[in-house]
Amino acid sequence: MNEKLTLRGVIPPMVTPLTASGELDVAGTERLVEHILSGGVHGLFLLGTTGEAPDLPYEVRRELVRRVTAQVNGRVPILVGITDTVFSESLKLAEFAKACGADALVAAPPYYFAAGQPELIAYYTQLADQVPLPLYLYNMPSKVKVFINFPTVVELSKHPNIAGVKDSSGNAGYMASLIHEFRDTDFDVFIGPEEVTGIHVLIGANGGVNGGANMYPKLFVNMYKAAASGDVAKVNELQKKIML
Repeated sequence: MNEKLTLRGVIPPMVTPLTASGELDVAGTERLVEHILSGGVHGLFLLGTTGEAPDLPYEVRRELVRRVTAQVNGRVPILVGITDTVFSESLKLAEFAKACGADALVAAPPYYFAAGQPELIAYYTQLADQVPLPLYLYNMPSKVKVFINFPTVVELSKHPNIAGVKDSSGNAGYMASLIHEFRDTDFDVFIGPEEVTGIHVLIGANGGVNGGANMYPKLFVNMYKAAASGDVAKVNELQKKIML
């Protein structure tokens, strides 16, 4: 079984630069990666919602993973989204990500046919049993129409290959419950919505997976650092800039 990761900080969900014909914009991707890394981010998340993964051909997804992992070359951890409606396709991309040198995987629930909570537990357990890297749960109900309920996360957190959760529900009470439950554990809790990242890091979240860090990585890193150090005044100052 894979060793659990413990990640902290700002891990931008990277956009996927494309040409007009829908191929990967290689030069644009290289520039974007260096721009994001120059801001001092703590990782990169490929093929998430901001990266528009469900709309990308599989060959483009693989090319993105291959090129970015080679370019980053271990400078920061790389997380790869493997969300899919086909279980075997998630496994194929997971294996490919591992071969390219990625560090972890992220999966939202399969979309189109909505699963209940027992089915989610069965799905994620089987996925975590078979993927070759640590797996993060991704709660994104606005896109997949399925909410990973709090008791489900607690149950899945017991799996040795499930490393944490990224919540993009915007439900503050749910996020606070996750932070309280997993405080002082090795189960990571990340927040998606950038307008509430600072306050959640202040109360114990591991960090933010914020789309705005594609453009302003240093701003989000500074906000995270202020929140992690308990500097409320600085968080409020930087959060105002983020909200503009």
